[in-house]
Amino acid sequence: MIHLTSDAAIMFGLALVSAMLSCGLLLSWKVLGGVRHALIWAIAYGIGAVQWFVIGAYNSFWPFTSAAFIGATWAGGIVAILLCVGFRERVGMPRRPRLMIAAAAISGLLIAVPYLINGAAFTLAIPQFMRVIFLPVAALTLVGFGRRATMVEIVTAAILLAFAGFSGFVGWMRLIDCGCETNSGRAVLLIGLPVLFTGAGLTNILLLASDLAQQLRRTARVDPLTEALNRRGFDETAERALAQARRRERPMSVLLFDLDHFKAINDAFSHADGDRVLHAVAQCVRRESRAEDAFGRLGGEEFALLLDNMAPLAAVAMAERIRAAIGMLSVLPDGCRVTASFGVAPVFSNQTLADSLRHADLALYRAKEAGRDRTILYAEPDVARPGEGAVSRTNRRQGVAADA
Repeated sequence: MIHLTSDAAIMFGLALVSAMLSCGLLLSWKVLGGVRHALIWAIAYGIGAVQWFVIGAYNSFWPFTSAAFIGATWAGGIVAILLCVGFRERVGMPRRPRLMIAAAAISGLLIAVPYLINGAAFTLAIPQFMRVIFLPVAALTLVGFGRRATMVEIVTAAILLAFAGFSGFVGWMRLIDCGCETNSGRAVLLIGLPVLFTGAGLTNILLLASDLAQQLRRTARVDPLTEALNRRGFDETAERALAQARRRERPMSVLLFDLDHFKAINDAFSHADGDRVLHAVAQCVRRESRAEDAFGRLGGEEFALLLDNMAPLAAVAMAERIRAAIGMLSVLPDGCRVTASFGVAPVFSNQTLADSLRHADLALYRAKEAGRDRTILYAEPDVARPGEGAVSRTNRRQGVAADA
Protein backbone atom coordinates (compact mmCIF):
# COMPACT_ATOMS: atom_id res chain seq x y z
CA MET A 1 0.00 0.00 0.00
CA ILE A 2 1.31 3.44 -0.94
CA HIS A 3 1.54 5.89 1.94
CA LEU A 4 2.77 9.28 0.78
CA THR A 5 4.44 10.93 3.75
CA SER A 6 5.54 14.56 3.88
CA ASP A 7 9.15 13.37 3.57
CA ALA A 8 8.31 11.42 0.43
CA ALA A 9 6.43 14.38 -1.06
CA ILE A 10 9.47 16.61 -0.60
CA MET A 11 11.77 13.98 -2.12
CA PHE A 12 9.48 13.57 -5.13
CA GLY A 13 9.37 17.35 -5.46
CA LEU A 14 13.15 17.48 -5.43
CA ALA A 15 13.23 14.71 -8.06
CA LEU A 16 10.91 16.77 -10.28
CA VAL A 17 12.97 19.94 -9.77
CA SER A 18 16.17 18.04 -10.56
CA ALA A 19 14.66 16.60 -13.72
CA MET A 20 13.52 20.05 -14.85
CA LEU A 21 16.95 21.53 -14.11
CA SER A 22 18.59 18.71 -16.05
CA CYS A 23 16.34 19.36 -19.07
CA GLY A 24 16.99 23.11 -18.86
CA LEU A 25 20.74 22.55 -18.73
CA LEU A 26 20.58 20.15 -21.68
CA LEU A 27 18.72 22.83 -23.64
CA SER A 28 21.37 25.39 -22.66
CA TRP A 29 24.05 22.96 -23.77
CA LYS A 30 22.48 22.86 -27.24
CA VAL A 31 21.84 26.62 -27.45
CA LEU A 32 25.37 27.53 -26.36
CA GLY A 33 26.94 25.32 -29.00
CA GLY A 34 27.75 22.29 -26.87
CA VAL A 35 29.66 23.84 -23.96
CA ARG A 36 30.85 20.91 -21.88
CA HIS A 37 30.12 22.32 -18.41
CA ALA A 38 26.39 22.61 -19.23
CA LEU A 39 26.33 18.92 -20.17
CA ILE A 40 28.21 17.96 -16.99
CA TRP A 41 25.72 19.90 -14.85
CA ALA A 42 22.81 18.33 -16.75
CA ILE A 43 24.17 14.87 -15.96
CA ALA A 44 24.64 15.85 -12.30
CA TYR A 45 21.04 16.96 -11.89
CA GLY A 46 19.82 13.94 -13.84
CA ILE A 47 21.57 11.71 -11.30
CA GLY A 48 20.06 13.87 -8.55
CA ALA A 49 16.57 13.29 -9.98
CA VAL A 50 17.05 9.52 -9.80
CA GLN A 51 18.46 9.79 -6.28
CA TRP A 52 15.54 11.83 -4.90
CA PHE A 53 12.99 9.60 -6.62
CA VAL A 54 14.50 6.47 -5.08
CA ILE A 55 14.54 8.04 -1.61
CA GLY A 56 10.94 9.23 -2.03
CA ALA A 57 9.88 5.77 -3.17
CA TYR A 58 11.53 4.25 -0.09
CA ASN A 59 9.63 6.65 2.18
CA SER A 60 6.28 5.76 0.62
CA PHE A 61 6.04 2.30 -0.95
CA TRP A 62 9.40 0.68 -1.78
CA PRO A 63 11.49 -0.89 1.00
CA PHE A 64 15.19 -0.42 0.26
CA THR A 65 17.51 -3.20 -0.61
CA SER A 66 21.11 -2.70 0.47
CA ALA A 67 22.19 -1.98 -3.09
CA ALA A 68 19.45 0.61 -3.61
CA PHE A 69 20.28 2.38 -0.34
CA ILE A 70 24.02 2.46 -1.05
CA GLY A 71 23.47 3.63 -4.63
CA ALA A 72 21.05 6.42 -3.69
CA THR A 73 23.31 7.62 -0.89
CA TRP A 74 26.41 7.51 -3.09
CA ALA A 75 24.61 9.48 -5.82
CA GLY A 76 24.44 12.50 -3.50
CA GLY A 77 28.22 12.65 -3.37
CA ILE A 78 28.58 12.08 -7.13
CA VAL A 79 26.34 15.10 -7.79
CA ALA A 80 28.68 17.28 -5.71
CA ILE A 81 31.73 16.00 -7.62
CA LEU A 82 30.12 16.62 -11.02
CA LEU A 83 29.03 20.12 -10.05
CA CYS A 84 32.62 20.92 -9.07
CA VAL A 85 33.94 19.45 -12.34
CA GLY A 86 31.46 21.59 -14.29
CA PHE A 87 32.54 24.80 -12.57
CA ARG A 88 36.20 24.03 -13.25
CA GLU A 89 35.40 23.27 -16.88
CA ARG A 90 33.56 26.59 -17.23
CA VAL A 91 36.63 28.66 -16.36
CA GLY A 92 39.04 26.45 -18.32
CA MET A 93 40.75 24.81 -15.34
CA PRO A 94 42.04 21.21 -15.53
CA ARG A 95 39.32 18.68 -14.80
CA ARG A 96 41.70 16.24 -13.05
CA PRO A 97 39.56 13.16 -13.87
CA ARG A 98 41.80 10.72 -11.97
CA LEU A 99 41.40 12.72 -8.77
CA MET A 100 37.64 12.90 -9.21
CA ILE A 101 37.34 9.17 -9.95
CA ALA A 102 39.47 8.38 -6.89
CA ALA A 103 37.26 10.61 -4.71
CA ALA A 104 34.13 8.90 -6.06
CA ALA A 105 35.59 5.44 -5.45
CA ILE A 106 36.71 6.26 -1.90
CA SER A 107 33.34 7.78 -1.06
CA GLY A 108 31.61 4.67 -2.40
CA LEU A 109 33.70 2.48 -0.11
CA LEU A 110 33.05 4.74 2.88
CA ILE A 111 29.33 4.50 2.20
CA ALA A 112 29.12 0.78 1.47
CA VAL A 113 31.42 -0.77 4.07
CA PRO A 114 29.98 0.90 7.22
CA TYR A 115 26.43 0.23 6.03
CA LEU A 116 27.15 -3.44 5.53
CA ILE A 117 28.48 -3.65 9.10
CA ASN A 118 25.51 -1.71 10.49
CA GLY A 119 26.92 1.82 10.47
CA ALA A 120 24.04 3.67 8.80
CA ALA A 121 24.64 6.98 10.59
CA PHE A 122 28.19 7.22 9.30
CA THR A 123 27.05 6.10 5.85
CA LEU A 124 24.44 8.87 5.62
CA ALA A 125 27.00 11.47 6.68
CA ILE A 126 29.46 10.76 3.86
CA PRO A 127 27.55 12.53 1.02
CA GLN A 128 27.10 15.57 3.28
CA PHE A 129 30.83 15.79 3.90
CA MET A 130 31.52 15.36 0.19
CA ARG A 131 29.47 18.51 -0.39
CA VAL A 132 31.54 20.19 2.33
CA ILE A 133 34.67 19.38 0.31
CA PHE A 134 33.61 19.93 -3.29
CA LEU A 135 31.10 22.80 -3.15
CA PRO A 136 33.59 25.29 -1.61
CA VAL A 137 36.09 24.27 -4.31
CA ALA A 138 33.45 25.12 -6.89
CA ALA A 139 32.75 28.46 -5.16
CA LEU A 140 36.46 29.31 -5.09
CA THR A 141 36.65 28.49 -8.80
CA LEU A 142 34.01 31.15 -9.45
CA VAL A 143 35.44 34.02 -7.40
CA GLY A 144 39.09 33.14 -6.86
CA PHE A 145 42.33 32.67 -8.77
CA GLY A 146 42.62 36.33 -9.79
CA ARG A 147 39.38 36.35 -11.79
CA ARG A 148 37.04 39.31 -11.69
CA ALA A 149 33.74 37.73 -10.68
CA THR A 150 30.37 38.94 -11.96
CA MET A 151 27.40 39.47 -9.66
CA VAL A 152 25.85 36.18 -10.80
CA GLU A 153 29.09 34.35 -9.99
CA ILE A 154 29.27 35.95 -6.54
CA VAL A 155 25.65 34.98 -5.75
CA THR A 156 26.28 31.44 -7.01
CA ALA A 157 29.40 31.12 -4.87
CA ALA A 158 27.47 32.34 -1.80
CA ILE A 159 24.73 29.74 -2.35
CA LEU A 160 27.30 26.97 -2.84
CA LEU A 161 29.04 27.95 0.41
CA ALA A 162 25.71 28.06 2.24
CA PHE A 163 24.86 24.62 0.85
CA ALA A 164 28.26 23.31 1.99
CA GLY A 165 27.78 24.76 5.49
CA PHE A 166 24.29 23.29 5.74
CA SER A 167 25.59 19.90 4.58
CA GLY A 168 28.35 19.99 7.19
CA PHE A 169 25.78 20.67 9.92
CA VAL A 170 23.57 17.81 8.73
CA GLY A 171 26.55 15.46 8.48
CA TRP A 172 27.62 16.34 12.01
CA MET A 173 24.06 15.65 13.27
CA ARG A 174 24.14 12.29 11.51
CA LEU A 175 27.37 11.36 13.23
CA ILE A 176 26.75 12.39 16.81
CA ASP A 177 23.41 10.75 17.50
CA CYS A 178 21.46 10.57 14.26
CA GLY A 179 19.92 13.89 15.26
CA CYS A 180 18.27 14.28 11.87
CA GLU A 181 15.68 11.77 13.05
CA THR A 182 14.37 14.13 15.74
CA ASN A 183 11.51 16.47 14.88
CA SER A 184 13.74 19.55 14.96
CA GLY A 185 16.47 17.83 12.97
CA ARG A 186 14.05 16.65 10.29
CA ALA A 187 12.53 20.12 10.07
CA VAL A 188 15.95 21.66 9.47
CA LEU A 189 16.77 19.03 6.86
CA LEU A 190 13.46 19.15 5.00
CA ILE A 191 13.37 22.96 4.87
CA GLY A 192 17.01 23.69 4.11
CA LEU A 193 17.69 20.92 1.61
CA PRO A 194 15.03 21.82 -1.03
CA VAL A 195 15.79 25.55 -0.79
CA LEU A 196 19.56 25.23 -1.16
CA PHE A 197 19.49 22.42 -3.73
CA THR A 198 16.99 24.31 -5.91
CA GLY A 199 18.89 27.57 -5.42
CA ALA A 200 22.15 25.96 -6.54
CA GLY A 201 20.44 24.57 -9.64
CA LEU A 202 18.83 27.87 -10.58
CA THR A 203 22.15 29.69 -10.29
CA ASN A 204 23.62 27.18 -12.76
CA ILE A 205 20.90 28.21 -15.21
CA LEU A 206 21.58 31.89 -14.49
CA LEU A 207 25.30 31.41 -15.06
CA LEU A 208 24.64 29.90 -18.46
CA ALA A 209 22.22 32.73 -19.30
CA SER A 210 24.90 35.22 -18.24
CA ASP A 211 27.46 33.43 -20.41
CA LEU A 212 25.07 33.56 -23.37
CA ALA A 213 24.46 37.29 -22.84
CA GLN A 214 28.21 37.89 -22.65
CA GLN A 215 28.73 35.85 -25.81
CA LEU A 216 26.08 37.91 -27.63
CA ARG A 217 27.64 41.17 -26.42
CA ARG A 218 31.03 39.97 -27.61
CA THR A 219 29.60 38.99 -30.99
CA ALA A 220 28.10 42.46 -31.35
CA ARG A 221 31.41 44.19 -30.50
CA VAL A 222 34.14 41.92 -31.91
CA ASP A 223 35.19 41.27 -35.50
CA PRO A 224 35.08 37.47 -35.94
CA LEU A 225 37.97 37.27 -38.43
CA THR A 226 40.63 39.24 -36.55
CA GLU A 227 39.09 39.09 -33.04
CA ALA A 228 39.73 42.83 -32.80
CA LEU A 229 36.94 45.18 -31.79
CA ASN A 230 34.60 46.13 -34.63
CA ARG A 231 33.73 49.78 -35.26
CA ARG A 232 30.94 49.78 -32.70
CA GLY A 233 33.06 48.05 -30.06
CA PHE A 234 36.03 50.32 -30.70
CA ASP A 235 33.93 53.48 -30.44
CA GLU A 236 32.33 52.36 -27.17
CA THR A 237 35.62 51.27 -25.61
CA ALA A 238 37.47 54.35 -26.82
CA GLU A 239 34.83 56.77 -25.51
CA ARG A 240 35.06 55.20 -22.04
CA ALA A 241 38.86 55.31 -22.10
CA LEU A 242 38.80 58.90 -23.32
CA ALA A 243 36.47 60.01 -20.51
CA GLN A 244 38.68 58.33 -17.93
CA ALA A 245 41.83 59.90 -19.38
CA ARG A 246 40.24 63.35 -19.23
CA ARG A 247 39.33 62.89 -15.57
CA ARG A 248 42.88 61.83 -14.74
CA GLU A 249 44.48 64.35 -17.12
CA ARG A 250 46.49 61.69 -18.94
CA PRO A 251 47.77 62.10 -22.53
CA MET A 252 46.30 59.88 -25.24
CA SER A 253 47.13 59.18 -28.85
CA VAL A 254 45.33 57.41 -31.65
CA LEU A 255 47.03 55.31 -34.28
CA LEU A 256 45.31 54.59 -37.60
CA PHE A 257 46.76 52.26 -40.22
CA ASP A 258 45.79 50.20 -43.20
CA LEU A 259 47.54 47.60 -45.30
CA ASP A 260 49.21 48.75 -48.48
CA HIS A 261 47.77 47.47 -51.79
CA PHE A 262 45.46 45.04 -50.00
CA LYS A 263 43.13 44.76 -53.00
CA ALA A 264 46.09 43.65 -55.07
CA ILE A 265 46.79 40.91 -52.49
CA ASN A 266 43.25 39.58 -52.87
CA ASP A 267 43.46 39.79 -56.67
CA ALA A 268 46.92 38.22 -56.99
CA PHE A 269 46.36 35.42 -54.50
CA SER A 270 42.90 34.76 -53.05
CA HIS A 271 40.47 36.16 -50.52
CA ALA A 272 41.44 33.30 -48.20
CA ASP A 273 45.03 34.53 -48.33
CA GLY A 274 43.78 38.05 -47.67
CA ASP A 275 41.89 36.83 -44.62
CA ARG A 276 45.03 35.11 -43.34
CA VAL A 277 46.93 38.37 -43.76
CA LEU A 278 44.31 40.30 -41.77
CA HIS A 279 44.33 37.71 -38.99
CA ALA A 280 48.15 37.63 -38.85
CA VAL A 281 48.36 41.43 -38.75
CA ALA A 282 45.85 41.59 -35.89
CA GLN A 283 47.86 39.02 -33.93
CA CYS A 284 51.02 41.01 -34.61
CA VAL A 285 49.44 44.23 -33.30
CA ARG A 286 48.37 42.48 -30.09
CA ARG A 287 51.90 41.25 -29.50
CA GLU A 288 53.43 44.67 -30.01
CA SER A 289 50.80 46.75 -28.15
CA ARG A 290 49.69 46.80 -24.53
CA ALA A 291 46.72 45.00 -23.01
CA GLU A 292 45.07 48.29 -22.01
CA ASP A 293 45.14 49.72 -25.55
CA ALA A 294 41.84 49.61 -27.48
CA PHE A 295 42.41 47.82 -30.78
CA GLY A 296 39.77 47.75 -33.49
CA ARG A 297 39.17 46.91 -37.12
CA LEU A 298 37.27 49.87 -38.51
CA GLY A 299 36.52 48.24 -41.85
CA GLY A 300 38.24 46.35 -44.65
CA GLU A 301 41.98 46.55 -44.09
CA GLU A 302 41.85 49.64 -41.83
CA PHE A 303 42.67 49.33 -38.12
CA ALA A 304 42.87 51.73 -35.18
CA LEU A 305 44.68 51.65 -31.86
CA LEU A 306 43.86 54.02 -29.00
CA LEU A 307 46.91 54.44 -26.77
CA ASP A 308 46.14 55.43 -23.20
CA ASN A 309 48.67 57.49 -21.24
CA MET A 310 50.93 57.86 -24.26
CA ALA A 311 52.16 61.09 -25.85
CA PRO A 312 52.27 61.33 -29.67
CA LEU A 313 56.03 60.85 -30.06
CA ALA A 314 55.89 57.66 -27.99
CA ALA A 315 52.91 56.58 -30.10
CA VAL A 316 55.01 57.12 -33.24
CA ALA A 317 57.69 54.84 -31.79
CA MET A 318 55.07 52.16 -31.15
CA ALA A 319 53.68 52.59 -34.66
CA GLU A 320 57.15 52.12 -36.10
CA ARG A 321 57.63 48.98 -34.03
CA ILE A 322 54.31 47.56 -35.24
CA ARG A 323 55.07 48.56 -38.84
CA ALA A 324 58.42 46.77 -38.72
CA ALA A 325 56.81 43.67 -37.20
CA ILE A 326 54.15 43.60 -39.92
CA GLY A 327 56.86 43.86 -42.57
CA MET A 328 58.50 40.72 -41.15
CA LEU A 329 55.36 38.57 -41.37
CA SER A 330 55.59 35.49 -43.58
CA VAL A 331 52.00 34.96 -44.60
CA LEU A 332 51.88 35.21 -48.39
CA PRO A 333 53.36 32.69 -50.84
CA ASP A 334 56.57 33.33 -52.77
CA GLY A 335 57.98 35.48 -49.97
CA CYS A 336 55.71 38.43 -50.79
CA ARG A 337 55.93 41.12 -48.13
CA VAL A 338 53.01 42.76 -46.31
CA THR A 339 53.41 46.45 -45.50
CA ALA A 340 51.24 49.06 -43.78
CA SER A 341 50.96 52.85 -43.63
CA PHE A 342 50.37 54.60 -40.32
CA GLY A 343 48.90 57.90 -39.22
CA VAL A 344 49.29 59.06 -35.61
CA ALA A 345 47.46 61.90 -33.89
CA PRO A 346 47.26 63.23 -30.33
CA VAL A 347 43.90 63.18 -28.56
CA PHE A 348 43.43 66.65 -27.12
CA SER A 349 41.11 67.22 -24.17
CA ASN A 350 38.93 69.65 -26.13
CA GLN A 351 38.44 67.28 -29.07
CA THR A 352 36.12 64.37 -29.69
CA LEU A 353 37.26 60.91 -30.67
CA ALA A 354 35.95 61.58 -34.19
CA ASP A 355 38.20 64.65 -34.43
CA SER A 356 41.26 62.65 -33.43
CA LEU A 357 40.44 59.86 -35.87
CA ARG A 358 40.01 62.41 -38.63
CA HIS A 359 43.41 63.88 -37.84
CA ALA A 360 45.01 60.43 -37.84
CA ASP A 361 43.30 59.72 -41.15
CA LEU A 362 44.83 62.92 -42.64
CA ALA A 363 48.26 61.76 -41.47
CA LEU A 364 47.59 58.30 -42.93
CA TYR A 365 46.66 59.89 -46.25
CA ARG A 366 49.97 61.78 -46.23
CA ALA A 367 51.83 58.53 -45.49
CA LYS A 368 50.30 56.94 -48.58
CA GLU A 369 51.09 60.00 -50.68
CA ALA A 370 54.70 59.86 -49.49
CA GLY A 371 55.16 56.30 -50.77
CA ARG A 372 53.44 54.06 -48.19
CA ASP A 373 55.10 51.77 -45.61
CA ARG A 374 55.83 54.67 -43.26
CA THR A 375 54.46 56.54 -40.25
CA ILE A 376 53.26 60.15 -40.32
CA LEU A 377 52.45 62.22 -37.23
CA TYR A 378 49.62 64.70 -37.54
CA ALA A 379 50.56 68.33 -36.88
CA GLU A 380 48.00 71.05 -36.29
CA PRO A 381 48.58 74.28 -38.19
CA ASP A 382 48.02 76.45 -35.10
CA VAL A 383 50.31 77.16 -32.14
CA ALA A 384 51.36 74.14 -30.14
CA ARG A 385 49.52 73.48 -26.89
CA PRO A 386 51.91 73.12 -23.96
CA GLY A 387 52.10 69.69 -22.35
CA GLU A 388 50.15 67.86 -25.07
CA GLY A 389 53.02 66.37 -27.02
CA ALA A 390 52.55 68.49 -30.13
CA VAL A 391 55.14 68.50 -32.88
CA SER A 392 57.31 71.51 -33.69
CA ARG A 393 55.81 74.83 -34.85
CA THR A 394 57.91 74.67 -38.02
CA ASN A 395 56.30 71.41 -39.02
CA ARG A 396 52.84 72.79 -38.19
CA ARG A 397 53.34 75.62 -40.66
CA GLN A 398 54.29 73.20 -43.40
CA GLY A 399 50.85 71.59 -43.53
CA VAL A 400 48.48 69.28 -41.74
CA ALA A 401 51.07 66.52 -41.18
CA ALA A 402 54.74 65.97 -40.60
CA ASP A 403 56.84 62.99 -41.50
CA ALA A 404 57.85 61.12 -38.37
